[in-house]
Amino acid sequence: SDPVIRSFDLSANQISPYIIQFVLSDKVKEFDMLPRLFQLQPLTSLNRTDVELYNHFGEEFVYVLEGVVTVIVDKNRYILYPGDSIQIHSDVDHNWVNNTNKVAKILTVNLPNPFKDGEKITIITS
Repeated sequence: SDPVIRSFDLSANQISPYIIQFVLSDKVKEFDMLPRLFQLQPLTSLNRTDVELYNHFGEEFVYVLEGVVTVIVDKNRYILYPGDSIQIHSDVDHNWVNNTNKVAKILTVNLPNPFKDGEKITIITS
């Protein structure tokens, strides 16, 4: 089968009121890494809450395509702009958020792939 994912074939999955996920693979259970595109809606000052941090086994890579994204790793906050990236060990408390008034888009890669056959990933919220 064709391994190419066309932009017009991407299906959106809203995983929270502020986050839309696009999985960038049609064989998500076959690969060790999981590439995704996230569209982060703006968090306005009226509905901004403390960001919930989480951790899980593995590694995570984030690349900012559009907008400004705040990445929280442990007690550190990093402001990332288009073209910026960060790679972390995912067992450290972390998350990312769009604290601006414009949409942001990020490319992420997780290893291992939590959707791969046989993989069991436990997300621990703190």
